[in-house]
Amino acid sequence: MNRPGSIRKVRDAAFSLVELLTVIAIIGILVAVTIPSLSGLSSSTELNISGDQMVDTLNLARQSAVSANRPVEVRFYEVPRSTDATLAYRAIGIYLLGDDGPSPLGRLAYLQNSIVMSETDAFGTLLSELSAGQTNLPAIDRSKQFHYRYFVFRPDGSASLPSLTKQGDTWHVMLYDSRRPPAGQTPPDNFVAVQLIPETGRTRTFQPNSR
Repeated sequence: MNRPGSIRKVRDAAFSLVELLTVIAIIGILVAVTIPSLSGLSSSTELNISGDQMVDTLNLARQSAVSANRPVEVRFYEVPRSTDATLAYRAIGIYLLGDDGPSPLGRLAYLQNSIVMSETDAFGTLLSELSAGQTNLPAIDRSKQFHYRYFVFRPDGSASLPSLTKQGDTWHVMLYDSRRPPAGQTPPDNFVAVQLIPETGRTRTFQPNSR
C-alpha cells in the first residue's frame, strides 16, 4: 500500500497543464525564429553549390574540346524538376560534336532545388543573346520538346560568342533562388553571377552575399 508521502512526491514531480502549454509555446517561438534563418542558410548553400556546378560543367566542356580537338556544344535547358513542374533554365548539357552529330558527355547537370538561371538581358546575356533550339529529353518526358540555348567551345578553348552590342556588357548569367526573384532591374539580395570570357573560355564568379 502506498503511503501518503509517496503520492505527494509523485504529484510534485509531474508537470501541470499550464507548464506543458508554456513549454510548447516557447518551442513554437523558437521554431518560428529559427526556420527563416535556416532557410536563408540553405538558399545560400544551394547557390554556392549551383555556381560551382555551372563552372565545373563549363570547364569540363572546354577541357573536352581541347583534349579531343573537336568542338563541344554547351546547352542550357529549360526544364522542370520533380519537386517543381514550372519550366525554368536549371540544367546544363555538354555534347561532343563529331561526324555523326552531337554525343552527350555524361548526364544533364541540374542546379540545386529552387536555383534557376536568369534569361533577361540585365542578368543573363549568356541565355538571352544565345541561339535557341529544342529537342526531346527522354529521361524527362519522351512526348515533349524542351527549349535550350547553346554555344560552342572550339578546340583551342575559346567560345563561339559574338561581340555584344551594348558597350561594357559581358557574357554572363545570374543564378538565383526562384523563391526570391529579381524585382525588375534590381537583383535579389543573394545571387551568383558566372561570367564567361569568349577569347579564353575561362570563367569568373561573383557572389555579393555568401552568408
